[in-house]
Amino acid sequence: AEGSVSSVRSSGRAQYSGGELTGADVNPGDVTVNAKLSMAAAGAGSSDGQIDFKPPQVMLKYLLPVGPVPVTIGIGFQMVASVNVPGEASATFSSQIDVGSNAGFSLSGTKVSTTGGMQNFNVDADPADPAAYIGTLVDLQFGIAYPRFEVSIFETGIIPYLQSNVIIGTSLTWGPVCKRAYVKGEIQAGYNFAMLGKSMHESSMILAEKRRDAVGDSCE
Repeated sequence: AEGSVSSVRSSGRAQYSGGELTGADVNPGDVTVNAKLSMAAAGAGSSDGQIDFKPPQVMLKYLLPVGPVPVTIGIGFQMVASVNVPGEASATFSSQIDVGSNAGFSLSGTKVSTTGGMQNFNVDADPADPAAYIGTLVDLQFGIAYPRFEVSIFETGIIPYLQSNVIIGTSLTWGPVCKRAYVKGEIQAGYNFAMLGKSMHESSMILAEKRRDAVGDSCE
């Protein structure tokens, strides 16, 4: 995977009463992601589930003053993959993906609300090529979450993550022979509003999703 991120302009607001957090707004702003994902496997076997990798530390961390309250924003990434390419089988696929998004969180008392949308989703994909002997199933998927925003107020962790996901996949099935490929973009969020180590609200969700599919002529 390779690419770039631009148009990041974060803003936030926090409200306290009696020493407790009563309201907050955090918005990483409009984010534009330009990514190229490429994958290739031959006789790789099976991953026996999903491969999931996230570095133990964020790539970049910076401070956003919200009045007298310090808000820390960290930027990192996460990579996932799923592989089922047995011996004598192979698969290749690559795609250029451009995603524009905007998302944010608000806390008012005990009510949590989210906003999120995808302004654009452009795909320029090369032909997918899964291949195998008759009857051998092939499935290969690869994705990256970038940028992955992690936001905290006083380092207490108001928003564990807010991220853009881009994912590609291709498969080969039989009866009749069917080759498929897809490219997907997602805006994903997860939060744990906490104060003094006590969790107040916790959830995760897909805020927006768009997908492009290509299916062979022989597929039912």
